[in-house]
Amino acid sequence: MASLIITASSTGPALAINPLVTSKINGQEVAQVETYSIERPTSTASGAIYDKIVASSAKYGIHTDTALRIAKCESDFAQYDNAGEVKRGKVNPQDVGVFQINEKWHLDQSQAEGLDIHTTAGNIEYAMQLMKKEGNRHWNWSKPCWGAEGPVKKA
Repeated sequence: MASLIITASSTGPALAINPLVTSKINGQEVAQVETYSIERPTSTASGAIYDKIVASSAKYGIHTDTALRIAKCESDFAQYDNAGEVKRGKVNPQDVGVFQINEKWHLDQSQAEGLDIHTTAGNIEYAMQLMKKEGNRHWNWSKPCWGAEGPVKKA
């Protein structure tokens, strides 16, 4: 059964509205609500990317809120620009996609693992693998945006 719970706070960032998840503990149904500091985007494409990050971070055991904050800062949940081309970094055009994966350092490795960082699924999957293996160090330059004290604004 899926329900929605709306959480509001006048002192903190807006919390995303996420489905109520129920599970059984000792035979009792217990409600669990997942909330994140980043709201789910309303656009279809960005919302789908948000959902993929939530699912993939759970699969890899990555802190979901941090992954969402990084993607928000890096690309505003976009794999492609308005022209339909892969989104490239403003500072470094070798950074691509949702998580702005650098082609110089990661293209060969991602391809060796059968992942295409120029696609949404490949970019997210490779980012989750990097986070699982090496933490968030590949995104340290943008930490002032996504870190605990960061405002998480559009990059």
